[in-house]
Amino acid sequence: NLKSLVGKVRDASVRVSDSAQGLSATSQEMTASSHELSNTVEQISRGAEVQAETVEKTSRLIKEMAVNTELVASSSKKVSDAVDTTVQTAQGGGEKARHTMERMMQILQDVEKSGVQVVNFGEQLGRIGKIVEVINGIAQKTNLLALNATIEAARAGEYGRGFAVVAEEIRKLADSTTSSAEEITALIGKVQDEGQNVEVSLRNNIQEMDEGRKAIDLTNKAFEEIIETAVNTQSKATSIAELSQKQIDGANKMVDAIEEISQVVSDNAAATEEGSAATEEQSAAMSEMAHAAQELARYAETLAENVKQFELGNGLSG
Repeated sequence: NLKSLVGKVRDASVRVSDSAQGLSATSQEMTASSHELSNTVEQISRGAEVQAETVEKTSRLIKEMAVNTELVASSSKKVSDAVDTTVQTAQGGGEKARHTMERMMQILQDVEKSGVQVVNFGEQLGRIGKIVEVINGIAQKTNLLALNATIEAARAGEYGRGFAVVAEEIRKLADSTTSSAEEITALIGKVQDEGQNVEVSLRNNIQEMDEGRKAIDLTNKAFEEIIETAVNTQSKATSIAELSQKQIDGANKMVDAIEEISQVVSDNAAATEEGSAATEEQSAAMSEMAHAAQELARYAETLAENVKQFELGNGLSG
């Protein structure tokens, strides 16, 4: 009957109103949760963007570091090459210095031998001078004897004339011998003087050459120190170049790893942006559903009110 039908409609409208209100409350809670989820996803998205920027900056810095390390390696290689040239030059200079010193030592030995020969020659001249002195003494005595013989021959008269001629020739020969001995003595004196000058000059040359030998020896030692220092420098430069190459290899591996991380972060950022968009769409749909639930609740309340008025107007409320 109509009363029963109206009662069912009223009950249905009440249930619809209750359900609509419950749905509205649930929709509002879900909308709030969706907003919170959307905010969280948005924060995650911003964090992913920051991570992507950080990874990009890190990658750029590592690449710059790799470039700088390559410059260091290149400079170290140039230093090593320059030092190698220095070592070769120093070794060549040291070799020349050694040859020069060996040659100077040979010359020094020859000069010393010449000095000894000059001294020996002077001694021989001294012996010759003594012999000449003996000859000169004999000549003087011979001259004196010839003079005495001439005097005795003159006393003998006609019988001593032949002997006087011989004695005179002997005297002349003695005078010539004395004159020659004096000339020889004078020449020996000059030669001895020149020999002494040569000996002094040789001694000075020996001293100067010894000083030169010492200077060359110091130069040779300096070359050896230069070579040692250059070799150590070359070793260090080579070590720097090797370490730099290892740094370059490590930096390249880091760049590869960073690029992989960057790709993952970019993918995560893209996925997060898609999730954020989907969450925003879901939040909008939940808002629309909450609004529809509220409208449905109002319609149910209006229906219940109309049913109540209908019951009162037709006497069906009892």
